[in-house]
Amino acid sequence: MKILKDYRGPIAFFAVFLVFCLVFPVHFLADDFEHLYFYHRGIGPQKILFWVHRNPFHSLWHIVFFPLFVKNWFFLGKFILWGLFILCAYWICDLYIKDFRIKVKTHFGYAFLPFVMAFPMNNYEWHYWPTCMTMVPSLIIIVFAFHRWAKNPTTLNWLIKNIAYVVGFFTFETLLPMVVLWEVAHCVYITHKESNLFTHTTHVLKQTLLGIGLSFFLKWLSNIIWPYGYAAKFGFKWHLFTQFLYAIFSADYYKHIYATGSVIVLAQVLFLILRFKQNGSKKTISTDILILFLMVLSGVFYFVIMDYSSRRALAGHMYFYWCLLVLGVLHTLKKVETTKKWKIAILTPLIFSFFWHHAYVARFKSYEKKTIEEITADVKSKIKNSDKPIELHWTFPKRYFHKRNWNFVDRPQVQGYIFHYFTKQEQERIILK
Repeated sequence: MKILKDYRGPIAFFAVFLVFCLVFPVHFLADDFEHLYFYHRGIGPQKILFWVHRNPFHSLWHIVFFPLFVKNWFFLGKFILWGLFILCAYWICDLYIKDFRIKVKTHFGYAFLPFVMAFPMNNYEWHYWPTCMTMVPSLIIIVFAFHRWAKNPTTLNWLIKNIAYVVGFFTFETLLPMVVLWEVAHCVYITHKESNLFTHTTHVLKQTLLGIGLSFFLKWLSNIIWPYGYAAKFGFKWHLFTQFLYAIFSADYYKHIYATGSVIVLAQVLFLILRFKQNGSKKTISTDILILFLMVLSGVFYFVIMDYSSRRALAGHMYFYWCLLVLGVLHTLKKVETTKKWKIAILTPLIFSFFWHHAYVARFKSYEKKTIEEITADVKSKIKNSDKPIELHWTFPKRYFHKRNWNFVDRPQVQGYIFHYFTKQEQERIILK
């Protein structure tokens, strides 16, 4: 890609990325405090090891990277893990930018494109929550293996790719549907775009069946050794289905839909209308519908099987769809027949939604961080101004928050907070009821 052929692109990108790491707030949230509780008691990664039989690679990456946050090296943690996210997006760009005939006029544009693709608006649990941020090494293993195979489709690279898919599954199950979707998209849009549905199906099965089979076999085997039951309740659950649609196609935060949600949906509808207008063939339309159908179908576990909702469970779907949407929009708008009005109508709401939504998340994260600092200062003040022990009910932090959040949902999290934010002498003065 052109980004590596001229020094101006990398320098521009690095400057933007450095500012982003410095400015965008990340702080401890929910499960993070439970991890802190065990770390500060000298037990280490006890909490994450509870999941080791289900997600052994997430446990491994958590043990490696979470201590960066425990030591309050937040900038370094963000720089490394967000940098890996962007590297993944760069490799995806490298696969599609030539075949999609995408041309970005400036060096800064080539540098900024992977940055935009790396941060889907709704993927905030993977981006801004330290516990989930530590999953990204497996994402980069998957994307690197897929990129290597796509550039050089040898038997060895095919085998490495499928092993990487197993690593992804045993990091977080959502990554397996993502890699199947990438295989389908690569097949129907690049390598076999002129073939029929049967050829597409056989090709994707050939590329993924080993990884899928190994993943499910090892999961079955591990479940015999360490029985584990997922939260499950079979049946169509409308509220989870709507959450799935919001997460993939809209822009929401804390399960509330804001202006960015409707605006970005409008941009996607206009994009599809323009795409069908330019490529009116039934094959093009059916290919796009197939991708959308498979994306919803692969998320059926979320709203049919599971009795549980979490944004991180759809991280793979969101990452796949956002990258493909960005590349698809650039591919469609670069065509000569695309008028300036169409470009403005599609790009304006997309750009507005992207920046506004991230700004909203940043503002909310800043509010949470400042509130935790306020709680800490208040308790320290009480300790300083009193000779007696300070009695606190474990729910005491909740009264400081005036907006919905997921901080301090149980007593162990409050204990972890106290262990991390207060000295040993201060901790001895606190009685937590």
